[in-house]
Amino acid sequence: MYPMTETIAMMARHLWPGRHNVGLAAALGVPVPTARSWIAGLRRMPARRMVELHDFLRRDAAIVSSLQSDLEFQIAQEFRRFKPRRGFYVVKDWDGTGVRTNRQWRGGRPKT
Repeated sequence: MYPMTETIAMMARHLWPGRHNVGLAAALGVPVPTARSWIAGLRRMPARRMVELHDFLRRDAAIVSSLQSDLEFQIAQEFRRFKPRRGFYVVKDWDGTGVRTNRQWRGGRPKT
């Protein structure tokens, strides 16, 4: 087993769970048995392929970072958005029994 085997296997399993052999092969343009032997540590990954994997991860990280910042912006917008209240929120004694209710719409559910 080669020293970089654990790193390659961990990256492949994280990026393509359940299909790590096929995912690594497709990302680097190599046959699946070759990618499988790199992940298993039976063969050493060439330095040129490591550079290709590094560039692939850099592009992927940039895309994920961009999507993450877009999602953070959308979350902030959603928290700032005005959310109109639904139902009838006046709390008072409606029927003269001394019980204060708000007559809120419960979507057809009973009071209790």
